[in-house]
Amino acid sequence: MTQLGGCKSSPANAPAAPVSPPRPAHSAHSSQPPIDCPLRKAGIDPGSLKPFEETQKYIDFLERPDRATWQKPDEVVAALGLTGTETVADVGAGSGYFSSRLARVVPKGRVVAIDVEPEMIRHIHHKSMEEQFTNVDAVLAPLDDPSIPRESDLVLICDVLHHVEAREAWLAKAFRELKPGSRLALIEFKEGTLPEGPPERMKIPRSGLLRLMQDAGFVLQSERPDLLPYQTFLVFARPDREAQMKEITYRPIGVVHSEFVKQEGTPIQSVFAGNAKGYIELDPAYAPALKDLEGMERIWVLYHLDRAAPYQPLVVPYLDDSKHGLFATRSPPRPNPIGISVLRLIAVKGNRLEVEGMDILDGTPLLDIKPYVPQFDAVEASRAGWFDHAKKKDHAADARFDSNR
Repeated sequence: MTQLGGCKSSPANAPAAPVSPPRPAHSAHSSQPPIDCPLRKAGIDPGSLKPFEETQKYIDFLERPDRATWQKPDEVVAALGLTGTETVADVGAGSGYFSSRLARVVPKGRVVAIDVEPEMIRHIHHKSMEEQFTNVDAVLAPLDDPSIPRESDLVLICDVLHHVEAREAWLAKAFRELKPGSRLALIEFKEGTLPEGPPERMKIPRSGLLRLMQDAGFVLQSERPDLLPYQTFLVFARPDREAQMKEITYRPIGVVHSEFVKQEGTPIQSVFAGNAKGYIELDPAYAPALKDLEGMERIWVLYHLDRAAPYQPLVVPYLDDSKHGLFATRSPPRPNPIGISVLRLIAVKGNRLEVEGMDILDGTPLLDIKPYVPQFDAVEASRAGWFDHAKKKDHAADARFDSNR
């Protein structure tokens, strides 16, 4: 590779080294790239780097022709779904194996090639100048910080994470550095004996990758299990936590069935339901999660109050004649209409739970099931405010909170 003037370290009186003519341009930009050395910007003397021959051996290893047969760089870049205007951070860029390919597909965007090795930064900088890529910036990063620019739309981390020692802290920094709505594509070698990749002891299993990313705050967006023969390809989203706080979406996991078809006459709590029977039909996809539930005498059932009246801040509850703040009652017209009941579990049959003490309307969407654990859930001698002096003893509902009223 030609030594370019931007990063050359020479004695003060030495003549400047000749610069080879540039190769044909691959960038959509017509202006010449800057020659400012990224290492000098970082306060590093390029003359202190490893010998060129030693560095070139590693570059040749990364760029060897047969790597493309299993790394499939063009297929990987295509799978990222770039439109051409994004800012892409190539973290652990190495020789720029992906950086140059990314530069071609984002001609109106920007590629930030990030690495911890000064020799790789020098190489990428020179390579970009030679190939006249005006949309590639080479950035030197410390070992403990991915150094992702805030404006990045996508981050590519290929075969890097297994080299990171403090992975949890490193990924937490990546999450903080990224803007909400951005994506992170993670590629790591699969477990097992493979003709390529690191020793088995260094590999991170897929389950470990998911845990690390989710603990950092990322959300799995997509996966391409068949794209690469030796590697896992996962794409995560950096969610907008503020937006998540504004709106949360749940999906039903089943349906509750009972004898009660309208609010009027339905027990107001399961303790007043006696032997009223019913059953819960769980989506078959969640049936494996019922394992060991048959050992529980009672279960908590959380559900969507799909026929409740709209939110009311003050309500007259079933057990009183006076108005109380909604949150001091169990009344249905809640801002998030979620109901909760403790039911006696009679039997588990496949994806069907037979229960007693039913106080839920037939056809109610199911949100969750949890075991009732006395040592957690039964708190003796707790004060219950106005409930301790309730004026009424009606144990069945009327239609006051019915949305169809």
